[in-house]
Amino acid sequence: MSNVSAGDLCCVDYVLPWEDESFAYPSNLARPLSVALEASSGASDYGNKFGEPIIAGFARSFGMVGCGGERREWIKPIMFTGGIGAISDAHVTKDAPTPGRPSCLGLSWANENKFQISSNFTD
Repeated sequence: MSNVSAGDLCCVDYVLPWEDESFAYPSNLARPLSVALEASSGASDYGNKFGEPIIAGFARSFGMVGCGGERREWIKPIMFTGGIGAISDAHVTKDAPTPGRPSCLGLSWANENKFQISSNFTD
């Protein structure tokens, strides 16, 4: 599942009367439409690599100027994903650690800490 909440999308050739194309965004932030498209593509690509295709989700956009002139919008888009999986009963519990047996670390932890790991080993 992949979900994104962003400001007014202002799609080309798909004008929606409530969207305000005059909204300015800081130069260091991408426009909501660009983020929504790239987030969706990135989530699909990531899921497909692990055999978990995106089969559900939502996208919502919102931007408005209130009565007092205050702008309300998801100017920094919110993107989140989730998945549903199954696990065999045999993999629910761990075996007790055996002294002298190397432990396996998660790939993301090992990658983030590769400098510390490699610097702790000696020949």
